[in-house]
Amino acid sequence: MQTSKLDNSVNILFKNECTGCSVCYISCPHNAINMIETKEGFHYPVINKEKCTNCGVCVKKCHSLNSDRIKKDFYQEKYDIRANDEIRMKSASGGMFTLLADYVLDNNGYVCGASFTDDYLGVHHIIINDKKDLDKLRGSKYIESDLGNIFNDIKKLLNENKLVLFTGTPCQVAALNSFLLRDYDNLITADLICHGVPPQKIWKKYIKEKFNNEKIEYVSFRDKGKIGWGIGLYVKLKNGSEYIQKNKNDLYVKAYLEDNIYKSECIHCKYRNNRVADITLADFWGIRNITERKKDINKGVSRVLVNSKKGKEIFDIIKDKALYYKKYNHKPAENSHSIGILTNREYLFDNLDNEPFDQLIEKINDKKLNVFIDNVVYSENYGSILTYYALYKIIHKMGYNPILPWLGGLSNFLKENSYINESSYSYKFIKKYMSIPYYKYTNDIVNKIIDMCDTIMIGSDQMWSPAMKDKLYFHLFNFLKEKSKKKISYSTSMGPSFRFNGENNISTKFNFYINQFDYVSIRELKQVDSMKERFNISVTHVMDPVFLLKKEEYEYLINNYNMNIDEKQFIFVYIRYFKEIETLESKGIILCLIEFSKKNNKKIIFNICSNIFSGIDYKDKIDAFALKYKIDVRVAVNVEEWLYYIKNADYVISNSFHATCFCLIFNKEFLTILEKGVNDGRLETLKTIFNIDGKVLACKDINYEIIEKGLLEKLNFDDINNIIKEKSDFSYNWLKNALDSEITIKDNYYYDELLKFLLEENRRLELSNMDILDKLHNTIDNKIDIDNKINSLNNKINNLVDTLAWWIPFKKKRDEFRAKFK
Repeated sequence: MQTSKLDNSVNILFKNECTGCSVCYISCPHNAINMIETKEGFHYPVINKEKCTNCGVCVKKCHSLNSDRIKKDFYQEKYDIRANDEIRMKSASGGMFTLLADYVLDNNGYVCGASFTDDYLGVHHIIINDKKDLDKLRGSKYIESDLGNIFNDIKKLLNENKLVLFTGTPCQVAALNSFLLRDYDNLITADLICHGVPPQKIWKKYIKEKFNNEKIEYVSFRDKGKIGWGIGLYVKLKNGSEYIQKNKNDLYVKAYLEDNIYKSECIHCKYRNNRVADITLADFWGIRNITERKKDINKGVSRVLVNSKKGKEIFDIIKDKALYYKKYNHKPAENSHSIGILTNREYLFDNLDNEPFDQLIEKINDKKLNVFIDNVVYSENYGSILTYYALYKIIHKMGYNPILPWLGGLSNFLKENSYINESSYSYKFIKKYMSIPYYKYTNDIVNKIIDMCDTIMIGSDQMWSPAMKDKLYFHLFNFLKEKSKKKISYSTSMGPSFRFNGENNISTKFNFYINQFDYVSIRELKQVDSMKERFNISVTHVMDPVFLLKKEEYEYLINNYNMNIDEKQFIFVYIRYFKEIETLESKGIILCLIEFSKKNNKKIIFNICSNIFSGIDYKDKIDAFALKYKIDVRVAVNVEEWLYYIKNADYVISNSFHATCFCLIFNKEFLTILEKGVNDGRLETLKTIFNIDGKVLACKDINYEIIEKGLLEKLNFDDINNIIKEKSDFSYNWLKNALDSEITIKDNYYYDELLKFLLEENRRLELSNMDILDKLHNTIDNKIDIDNKINSLNNKINNLVDTLAWWIPFKKKRDEFRAKFK
């Protein structure tokens, strides 16, 4: 492998992993880094390449690139701490911060923490050494604090052997630890159980709009005298007026608590369950349910986590200064607030300079903008990942908020003990590029997400394949309980060989559920007419989502990923699983590819998306295969690297629909081999649209001459690019129209379909009472009460009625339906 010059600067840090701490900026010995403010109000480093010497100091000092600096020398202890009443009434919670600060100041030390600026429009870290200034540091500030040059000041004090207490968010404490690169005995660190960090830009915007630029005398989010032990906003203006709102009654606090206004890095915060400070401070919410001392809870209780030996030593010194303390059992998962369901926060940041804050909050909470997408983005398959990445980006560009929760693979909601594989390349890619909230998802969480969306979409890939079996109905949204949501399918695939023949149970149910969709599009041409005829619905052919993004957007992913590779003159062979390579080997195709590579003086790079197939690990066989043919086999590379190989290869050989798509997008000569000779409807569609018959061949038809001809025969990429533009423009407009349309609910829309489905299910269950069914039909048509015969329907029909009632949009009608049919 040829290797490019290693980038040894913070350029290798992806943007949404940067906390904006400025350590790289203040540490650079060549002044080659500037901190810029983005339109969102956050700060990120920019490297001046002319000044940068690639010395690596910034990388060494970056806490995000050095995640091993976590307190590991002590098992956490959890305490309930309550200072005396005077201290607690000045504090946000139980006064633990004041007890710590008093200890440090009594020992001629210095305390560093967050303070409002004089005009209360910003927050910055300051250092105090006098108790009279302690009020500046007390209380929570739900705003990003500017660290300025404070770390250099702290280092100077530490080197002078002064005792220093630093308090801040976990990422700020981690930044200080990385800046210092050693553990000073005279440094005490305390972090917070942080909910997220909003930028000062949003706070300034809100305050100026809310109070018409009036001068401010005082601000508190946690003033116990005005708000009690809780959260809210108290603002006293210099003109004497006061503003007091508790909890979400204030719009800024509402946006903060609902996770709408902090930076994307907070969504995936690595410190949620890993502490970096000696001591962690938080409110002890829920203490009333476990404590024996309830009498003074309303004055505030601190939850204190002791995370290190040093923290334990300090805590043991000051605990007796408290009015009350008690140790409790601790679970690490309690370390942090969970990140809530995201509304359309990206719309807020994109339009921060254009619209008033109250209008922005109203819009991002509008359920019309939220689009739930049933997806397989978390699977280890490059095509699936990039399909949903493209769909996510396109929907976001249209002004909507795409939400792609983890659904436990392809299951009917989540199974017990299912989990996200956080080490997989799919999860890493999603975390980098898509603002999807992190959850240990549950069915309740998924249902909450669905409830907050007006539109629910089935995404692309083989979601309507017969291989889904019972899961097929899940992907037809049989779990939805009412019609008050718009249902869209975009470029959904039937798989290689889906059939709708006969009046079987699958066909009957598919017919019922597909007729509940508002908009249906698929990606196989041959299925359009058959679906129209079989199910009497409007069906449109659209392109796979990967075609809707411009080539430059994929090149951006490649160029901004620190691969440090510079492969030249190579053939890229992508076969999804090793089991499929064995098929090609048995047909002699591997030897043909090796012969072609030698003849054309090019190396072969083999890639497999996973070494696991059907639960079997093929690692040993892969190693043996690579050794046998002296071939470079790369398994489960990152998504950006996979794109790199396709873009930079001289030729691409694969058995993959999506690899074929990207060969067309990147204008690469390719050959697609169907290892089983299956007439794949997806690839047949590409052959028809792009006229590439000679590039997609069945395995049984291939020999060396055919491979050589197929690879050396040039495609007309000007024509292909024009077709991509034309077809993608049409598909984009189809999707935008579907999303922009209003939800339409017809009062009687469900009658005929319900009856048809009831009749077919009744026939399948071999129920013979057609007289009762005729009575049901008359009841639906005439809307009259039914007689006592209806009550003779068996339990199976009663259960079916409950299922069908889900589709009725109005509660009154739904109740009437149940009453008539049961």
